[in-house]
Amino acid sequence: MIRHQYYCRYLLTLVLCLVGLNFWGLPSQATSKNFSTQPQLPKNQLIPGASYYNLKVIPGSEQSLTLSITNPSDQTKTVKVTPVNATTADSGTIAYVPSNRQDESAETTFTKMTSVAVTVQLAPRQQKTVTLKTKIPANGFQGEIRGGLFVADLTPSQSNQQSNSTQFHLNNRFAEVTPVILRCNIDQKLRTNLKLAQVTVNPQPTVPTLTAKLRNLTPAAFGQLKIQAKVAEKATGKIVATQTTDQLAMAPNSWFNHPITLGKQTLAAGHYILKLDLTSGKRDWHFEAPFQLSKQQVKQHNISLKKATPARPWGRWLLISGTTVSLLIGAYWLGRRQAHS
Repeated sequence: MIRHQYYCRYLLTLVLCLVGLNFWGLPSQATSKNFSTQPQLPKNQLIPGASYYNLKVIPGSEQSLTLSITNPSDQTKTVKVTPVNATTADSGTIAYVPSNRQDESAETTFTKMTSVAVTVQLAPRQQKTVTLKTKIPANGFQGEIRGGLFVADLTPSQSNQQSNSTQFHLNNRFAEVTPVILRCNIDQKLRTNLKLAQVTVNPQPTVPTLTAKLRNLTPAAFGQLKIQAKVAEKATGKIVATQTTDQLAMAPNSWFNHPITLGKQTLAAGHYILKLDLTSGKRDWHFEAPFQLSKQQVKQHNISLKKATPARPWGRWLLISGTTVSLLIGAYWLGRRQAHS
């Protein structure tokens, strides 16, 4: 009986090993930092101890934004501190990077209010402070202004990589950003105003997709945005594709291109309607926009469906199943034999 239990445990271990061959994890990647930044928060900071500026400002005043920059390395560094506007990336996240994607609905922007970029040289293990000035309009502004102090290392590090007698030079630049949120009236509540600007069919060489350009016309950021997209035939109303995306966010007075696939059904050339249902908290919006698919576009889509259909791994699973059944029979036979011996 003891030997029978041993064979069963051995069999179970082998089966788990066979199944485990189909689940592989991806290695994680670590990033390094060659300088650090720390905001020196002023007295009008709304959240003490935060790692970013969240300030109540006075109309007509000048706000100082002081940032401490430290070079912990043994190499001289040249860094550039640049004011940037908060925008919305196409992934549906608020981005604090250099960009020209500010929406035209903005009353003013962080870069229009703030002094120009500053370049600083840091000796090894040296720390310096940099101050940029933000001029608040005399009449103030509605809602909030979002931006950031984008700090980039202008001294690239080089690493050499040689493969097949060919040498590649990789230039890596490091950057950090400290977000800035400015408000004149912290108690002001604004109703989020979203608009669908346009719907386009992307002219990709292989698989056509849709792009819905969404605009936030409100001077306030918001999150927890969920977008449910449906593609319908205009003539019949038949739904041919659906897509749901959630956990999105938008910066104040910004826009982003929301990508939408055309689903997994074969399509015919003709007229279609994109239907969008958006929710964020207790707010919801519904948009519809017509678009047209050409013969070439649906041909590309339909061909891509055939290429994307994966070959079913029946052979591998049959091998695993057959081996497992054989081992089970063998373990049972050995156990029976041991029991009668």
